[in-house]
Amino acid sequence: MRARTPRGPVAREDHRPRRTRNPRAGPAFAVYRAGAWNAKGQLIGDSASHSGTRKATVILDGFTVTPAPGGVHASWIPYAGSSTCFTTCRVSWSPTSADVSYLGAHEGSADNSTQTGADANGTLAAGTYHVRAEVIRTTELESFVVAASAVRTVAVSP
Repeated sequence: MRARTPRGPVAREDHRPRRTRNPRAGPAFAVYRAGAWNAKGQLIGDSASHSGTRKATVILDGFTVTPAPGGVHASWIPYAGSSTCFTTCRVSWSPTSADVSYLGAHEGSADNSTQTGADANGTLAAGTYHVRAEVIRTTELESFVVAASAVRTVAVSP
């Protein structure tokens, strides 16, 4: 369905961002605009289109994972970017997915307010886990990974 504005035809979908399926896949290009529709579904006002490209995901260095009682302790070198560039740091784990990600396949995660480490003690059953640390940015349009560590595999004992 299209509507006409003083700037010409506008597709109803113009306000929706285009994004990649994998949040770590690299830069994503998004086009967005705001629109106002009346009760009949007719466009009655809109903004100009805006676009942007997300920067590529950087590597989070120095990631280590050590077993702890009923869990793991993870640590890493702090993200070097500005604290305004991210929302949170997360450590995610999965016993089944070697490509574990907080925004994808994971069975659990721990939030980290110190930006240099996280503990998941007493929360994991005995077994082998794939673990990754990620710096996450959440916006009104989407959540995406700003920085990610390599995946480490660790054995957890009870």
